Amino acid sequence: AAAAQDVETSNDLRCVAVFSVAASEEADPDATMAAGAGVFYFLGRIEGRAPGSDIESGLRLEVGKLNAPKFVSELKRCAAVLKSKAEELQAIGNSLQSMPALGPDT
Repeated sequence: AAAAQDVETSNDLRCVAVFSVAASEEADPDATMAAGAGVFYFLGRIEGRAPGSDIESGLRLEVGKLNAPKFVSELKRCAAVLKSKAEELQAIGNSLQSMPALGPDT
């Protein structure tokens, strides 16, 4: 399980890296916000899996492995993960809308 966890953490660190670069280089405010959300989402996954991880060292290692084609493929992979989670949350939100409204005394 430790090796799989290392792979997951490496994958998530690459997502933090590519979303960080995308957020800093993006001119569109909505895209910048989405990239920023991606940074926090993947940081949260790392922190949840391995609290106290050395994020900076991990990022240095993973960023060193990224070339332009790898950056593009990682951005696509990470964006697909984030999109899937956003769709899941939207479905939950839609489901919750059918619940009765909470009153002040509930």
